[in-house]
Amino acid sequence: MLSPLIGLGEVDYLLALEKLEALRYIEMLRPGGTVIVNDHRISPVSVSSGNDEYPDDQRVRRVLSEVAAAVHFVPGVELAEELGNARASNVVMLGALSKLIAIDLDVWLEVIAERVPEKYVALNRQAFLKGRM
Repeated sequence: MLSPLIGLGEVDYLLALEKLEALRYIEMLRPGGTVIVNDHRISPVSVSSGNDEYPDDQRVRRVLSEVAAAVHFVPGVELAEELGNARASNVVMLGALSKLIAIDLDVWLEVIAERVPEKYVALNRQAFLKGRM
């Protein structure tokens, strides 16, 4: 059973860079909002030490679907690895989010160019566009 706080949040979009993170913050999502989740698992110490169990994908999807109207799982790490740098997965996820928000593509790319160190702009641009696929 979910906490009574679940689905009482105010955000329209919840972007989670890891599956457990999506569960941890689902209460921030308004009922009927959208969840974008990096289909990636990072086991906390409590799981790797054997004191806890990481929820299976079926449970993750069920809990998220109880609040969200739409849940999108994105293979963010895999897509970033295709570009040669798994750390770009956060920008892949931002690209996935950008498809759902009515902001012109050029604005997103301009912000990346302004905020990312110059030597990483090309990689981050590629990662962003890969996330939009």
